[in-house]
Amino acid sequence: MNIGSSNPHSNNLVYAGFNQDQGCFACGMENGFRVYNADPLKEKERQDFSDGGIGHVEMLFSDVRAVRLRRDRIVVVLDTIIKVYTFTQNPQQLHVFETCPNPKGLV
Repeated sequence: MNIGSSNPHSNNLVYAGFNQDQGCFACGMENGFRVYNADPLKEKERQDFSDGGIGHVEMLFSDVRAVRLRRDRIVVVLDTIIKVYTFTQNPQQLHVFETCPNPKGLV
């Protein structure tokens, strides 16, 4: 949702958008950005910039819980899956392991 600057009661809001489950929303401001929890309404993050603002802000959904690197392997831990890739210029998937729910990303 793009908020134009023609608002005579300006609050510095430039953009507002919700995350994938509408539990949070982010606001691009003329001087930075804010992230809020929707219910209960509470500010979760704030960044202010002295040299400009944010015209568009999105919160990305990711279920990546952890990433581990070794000289020759990349291990990506998701909530119920572990994926192993080669650590090369063009990584190739080697293994996929199903796991029990692992919200803390233990490896």
